[in-house]
Amino acid sequence: MGKKSIHAAALTQAFEFAWLRFLSENTPESIRHVNESVFRYFMVSALRELLGPGVCEDEWKRIDLMLRAEGEQSAVELKFYDSRPFRHLNSETVHHKGKPSKGNKNEFAKSLDGLMNLQDKDNKWYHNEGANITERFFVLVGVDRNEKPSLCFSDYYLPANLKSKVGYQFEFLAEREKRLNEPENDLFVFGWLARVTA
Repeated sequence: MGKKSIHAAALTQAFEFAWLRFLSENTPESIRHVNESVFRYFMVSALRELLGPGVCEDEWKRIDLMLRAEGEQSAVELKFYDSRPFRHLNSETVHHKGKPSKGNKNEFAKSLDGLMNLQDKDNKWYHNEGANITERFFVLVGVDRNEKPSLCFSDYYLPANLKSKVGYQFEFLAEREKRLNEPENDLFVFGWLARVTA
C-alpha cells in the first residue's frame, strides 16, 4: 500500500513491543497462562506510550481496540489461539482446551466479518456516534504445541496459509514466529498484524 497511517505505524510498533514482551516474560511452560487479554494489555501499554493516553479504548462496542487520532478512528480485532493442556493433579495431560476446529475457524470468520461490516445499517451506534472508522486491523497470535501435532493453528492462520481461505485482502504489517524448546515443552509461536480491506 504506500505510506503507513499514524494508526498503522503505531500499531506496528505496539505489536512488535507486545511480541517481545510476550516472549521475554514467559517460558515455554508459562505461555499457557497468557491469553488475548494479556497480549492486548501489552499492546495498549505500548500504544499509550506512542500516542498518549485517551486515544485507545478497549472492548468498545464489541470492538477489541478502537484508536482515535487526528479525527480518524481505527478498529482492531485480536485473537490469541493456544491449545492449553488440561492436566490431572498428577500432571498427566487429559485433553487440550481450545484446539483448532471448525468452530474455531467459524469464530475467526465471524470476527473478521464483524470488523469489516461495522458500517452496516444495523449498527445504529456507528451512525449515532458519528463514527469515522477509516482503517481496520487484525492481530492474531497462535501457539502450536509439539506434544499434540494434530493441533496446529499455523496450518490455518499463518499468513501464507490464510490468504486463500478468506474473502478479504490482508496487508501484513508485521509477522513473527519463533520455536521455543524445553524438554517438556516444544512450542511454535507465531503472530501477525494486518490491515484488512474488502
